[in-house]
Amino acid sequence: MERASALDVFCDFIEAPDRAAEAVRERPPVWIALAGYAAASLSVFLAHGVAGSNGILGFSLAALGMLLLSRLALGVLLTGLVHMAAETFGGNGRALPLFVLMGLSDLAWTLLLPATLLMQVAAVHSRWMAAAVFLGIYWLCLSLRARSIRHNYRVGALKAWAALLSPYAAAAGLGLALFAAALWGLAQQAVRLFS
Repeated sequence: MERASALDVFCDFIEAPDRAAEAVRERPPVWIALAGYAAASLSVFLAHGVAGSNGILGFSLAALGMLLLSRLALGVLLTGLVHMAAETFGGNGRALPLFVLMGLSDLAWTLLLPATLLMQVAAVHSRWMAAAVFLGIYWLCLSLRARSIRHNYRVGALKAWAALLSPYAAAAGLGLALFAAALWGLAQQAVRLFS
């Protein structure tokens, strides 16, 4: 199979995901994943700027850099964890093509900027609407990731979703365990203080 261009990979990712996964499996174009994470980060950054919800670093290049690095680091971490989970569930695939497909899936976040601009033009300043848009794009991103896992590892939809959600479930379980441990420590301190 001849080498696919970036535009071919992107179009196939939308229209023929199995063909895109095959092209990415043969020659993983890592730069496409990096470009996907960068475009998503830029869209999220600009959407927050348009909405006027600046973070700790404000609307600055440092904030954009931190957002880009954190999204990229989380992409690498999530790819590794999902790869291990997918193989545990019987999938057969490699992590590098998954990283590229996850970067392409992250492009769903580029919809946040146009949606935010539309809400600003329509003078819709509802937190509920903003939350609904955010959750809708997040769901789209998760769906694209699950589809990518399904095609990269050649597993069914249920196994793909299980592989995708297992790192989130593990993080939530760890968070609950740490919260429970903190509460237990506070309860012990309170008992010592009042005894």
